[in-house]
Amino acid sequence: MNYPKIIIVTNVDYLHEVGPTANTLRSFLDEWPKDKLRLLVCKDFNVYEHENSASNVFVLSHRDIRVVSYLIKGERKPKKNTHLGFQGNVNPNLANKNLFRLYKNKFRYFLTKLYYFFPYKSFNVYKWLDGYKPELLYCCVTDYRSFKLCYQLSSRYKIPIIPHFLDDWMNTYLTEQYDSRLLRGVFEKLMGKIFSISPFGLCICDLMSKTYHSRYGIPFYSLMNSVSTVKASDIREIKQDSVTFMYAGSLYLKREESILLICKALAASGIDNIKLMIYAPKEQWSVLKHKFELYPFVQYGGFLSAKQMVGAICSSDYLLFVESFDPAVFKYSRLSMSTRIPEYMSSGKPIISVGPKEQGSIQYLVDNNAAFVATSYEELTTMLPSIFDNSLIFEKIKNAESLCRRNHLAKAQKEKFLYLVTTAISGLSQYSNHNNSNI
Repeated sequence: MNYPKIIIVTNVDYLHEVGPTANTLRSFLDEWPKDKLRLLVCKDFNVYEHENSASNVFVLSHRDIRVVSYLIKGERKPKKNTHLGFQGNVNPNLANKNLFRLYKNKFRYFLTKLYYFFPYKSFNVYKWLDGYKPELLYCCVTDYRSFKLCYQLSSRYKIPIIPHFLDDWMNTYLTEQYDSRLLRGVFEKLMGKIFSISPFGLCICDLMSKTYHSRYGIPFYSLMNSVSTVKASDIREIKQDSVTFMYAGSLYLKREESILLICKALAASGIDNIKLMIYAPKEQWSVLKHKFELYPFVQYGGFLSAKQMVGAICSSDYLLFVESFDPAVFKYSRLSMSTRIPEYMSSGKPIISVGPKEQGSIQYLVDNNAAFVATSYEELTTMLPSIFDNSLIFEKIKNAESLCRRNHLAKAQKEKFLYLVTTAISGLSQYSNHNNSNI
C-alpha cells in the first residue's frame, strides 16, 4: 500500500496510553508506517518519560506554552488522571459578602479559561517537522491551543486538515465552559477557519456525521470503533435456572442509575439463580457499592484488562450496556458511539441495553435490532421475559454479527481511513454521495 506522509495531532499518546480515545486512534493507525507518520501530542502538565522515547513522536508540555513557560520553571509532573494545568473551576457567581473575594473569585475563574488560549511556542515543532514534507494533518483534539497549532502547521506546510470528533463537545463543552462571549467568539472563529480548509471531517458514528454535515456545512464521514475479528457465534439455549449477566465499564456519569434499574427489574422478575457481575474501576466501586447492597445477586469482579475481558464475556450469558438518562449527561453523549458496542456485538453473546432512545449507541442498536433494548423501567420489566426466547436471541445475535462485520472490522476501517486521506490529498474530497456505507 502507498501510505502518504501525515501529521497526527492528538491530546493522547495512543502508542502508550489506554482509554477510549487512545483505543479508537490505535484501531486505524497502528499499521501506519512509522516513517510516514509524525505524532504530535498536545499536553500541558501531563508528560511522562516514556512519551519522548520515539523519534517520530513530539510531546508538548507546559514548557512549550507561551506565558506559562516563563511563569513555571522546571519539571511539573501530575498525579495520575489529572488533566488541567490550572486545577479547579471556580464558580464566579458564588454568593460572597466580601466584595474583594467575589471579584478575586471571578478573576481567578477567568484565568482558568484564559489559560487554554495561551498558544504553544511553535519553533521547536517546526524544527522537528522541517524536512519531513507532510501531505496532510489529521487532528483529534478538543482545545483552542491545539487547534491553533494545527491551523499554523496547515498554513506553514500548505496541507489540508482532517478534524475528527469523538463526541459533541462543539455543542456542549464549547458553549457551557466558555461563558465569556469574547473567548467563545475567538474559539468559534478559529473553528470556522479550520472547517474552511478541511475537505471533510470525521465522526464516531453515522448519526453524528449527518448532524455535523448539516450543522457545519462540510461533508463528515464515520470512522467507527472497531474490532479485529468477529467471533463465529456458538449459539446455545440459555436456561433460566442459572443466568449470569455482566456489566463492564465506568460507573460514573450516572451510568450506575441505569444499572440499578436493571437490578430492580431483575429482583422483581422472580428469576432465580441469577448473578450480575460488575467489572469497573475500584475507586468508582468503592464510592458507589452501597447502592448495590440491596441486591444480593450483584458481585464486583474488579477492573478487567483487555485479555481478562475476553474470559469474562465468554463466561457470561448476557452482556449489559447502559447509557445515562440524566439530561446533563445526555447532552454530551447524544451523538456518541461507545467503544463497548463493537466489542459486545463481535462476541456472539446477546446484549441487553438500557438508556434514552435518542442516544446514539442506543439508537444504533434499536435501528439494527442488534440487542434487547429498553428505554424506560416500564419497558425493561415488560422486556425481561422475552430475553429467554431463543428465537429472539438467535435473531439479535445474528444481526449484531452482521452489523459488526459491515461497520466495525478494523481492516475495513483502516482501508477507509487510508482511502479518505489519499482522496483528500488528491483534491477529490467533495464526494457527490454523503452515504458513509458507499465509501
